[in-house]
Amino acid sequence: MRTVVLSIIIVHFKTPELTLQCLRSLREFSPQVAHEIFLIDNGSKDGVGGMVAKEFPGIRILEIGRNEGFGRANNRGIQASRGRYILLLNSDAKLIMPSPDTMIHYLETQPGVVAVGPREIDKRGRFRPSTGAFPGLFSELTRKIHHAHLLKGDEALRNRLDLQNSAAKTVDWASGFCIMVQREALLKTGLFDENFFLYFEDIDLCARLRRLGGEVHYLPETTVVHESGASTVHRRLEVSMEYRRSQIYFARKYYGLAGEFLTRVYLFLKYLDGGILLCLEWCGQKVFRIDTSKSVECLRLFSRVMKLLFSGVPGVPVEPTLEKPSGGIS
Repeated sequence: MRTVVLSIIIVHFKTPELTLQCLRSLREFSPQVAHEIFLIDNGSKDGVGGMVAKEFPGIRILEIGRNEGFGRANNRGIQASRGRYILLLNSDAKLIMPSPDTMIHYLETQPGVVAVGPREIDKRGRFRPSTGAFPGLFSELTRKIHHAHLLKGDEALRNRLDLQNSAAKTVDWASGFCIMVQREALLKTGLFDENFFLYFEDIDLCARLRRLGGEVHYLPETTVVHESGASTVHRRLEVSMEYRRSQIYFARKYYGLAGEFLTRVYLFLKYLDGGILLCLEWCGQKVFRIDTSKSVECLRLFSRVMKLLFSGVPGVPVEPTLEKPSGGIS
């Protein structure tokens, strides 16, 4: 049995066409090193296993009976794999060049670098930020402002950000949509923190890799397409809740009781303002017999967030597990 250099792990959740597209792109730009591919079916029950087995007989498929979350599903694949390098690749990502080979070469020629992420573009070919500074007051404010402007179609900002990220560099974190990590370093971290069901798990993993002395780099020499949110588009309410739950857990883990408290206060004020407006809107729509379905959905989110804010979050540690990074409380 030849030594496996690269293990590619793809977590699938109800994106059959995109998953097949991802696998076809891997076939087109097949890594030149000895490699293995794992597809983790995270309780999709959409028949993707049969489709993949028919078209890609060499891929190992791990069926999970229910959706265990992004981090835990990846951990299952990592534990079953043998590669010296691990490429975590979203099912809604697509290769357009031999990115795995480029990333392996970079890790092998850059001492001290244990993880690397590529340049990300959307399906229209537009640059998307996929790395960042550790979440803190100022970094999060900047990120949110940039995100809002990009959503509004600020192409000048998009081009400026792309230009600012035109050279390889050290970053605090790289997005888990496509990230290659040295196996040895990954095992030392204890893998993904499974208390994160969805969101923040990649930032947390990069923080722990850096704590062990490794560097995380951004590599714009290679580009990967990402149709972000494809597996969550039909579950917006649940996804919003998981984001907030992970946000609270992350704040407690890295900033302690004070960080958790301030995060809860921030979210309370954020949703209270919107909740009052939604109640008024819903009442007005009922009086004038206008469709209220959208308002009802938003009110349901508001009520669930309020419930979350006044309850505990499973898995929250008593004390921060790492030294407090600079940048304030997220």
